[in-house]
Amino acid sequence: MDIHLIRSKEELEGTCYFEFLPGKYESSRIWSDVSVYLDEESMGLLEPSIEKIKKEYDHFSFIDICKSDWLKILDEFKKIEINIENGNPEYIRRNCAFIFKSTESDFFSQTELNSQKLKILIQDLSDWIKCTLKLDESIAILGI
Repeated sequence: MDIHLIRSKEELEGTCYFEFLPGKYESSRIWSDVSVYLDEESMGLLEPSIEKIKKEYDHFSFIDICKSDWLKILDEFKKIEINIENGNPEYIRRNCAFIFKSTESDFFSQTELNSQKLKILIQDLSDWIKCTLKLDESIAILGI
């Protein structure tokens, strides 16, 4: 599985990506050079953590998330990371979503490797969110 944070628009192939846009969404601000991106399978792994805090989150829409909610989401991400460190793949099975039927079997066919990739994704995205929130009071997620 290819689980990672995409830091450059040049890495994108097509348009099936989730954009994390600093600040509030404005219709003229999409595919920004300052955004980071996730593919659909990677985003699925994190969506339950976002939905737990931001109930109105939707896979297919655009949503602004304020700083205080992002800090709660980061706490949810940290729980996944801790359970990976503790070797608890059942936590991932119960608390991450697998968008496609094959995603779950692919993930658990190489549990240790994919868990480490997920941990790195969480660390990279969390670091980007924390850095971005030093300058902006919100980050928008632009769904597919």
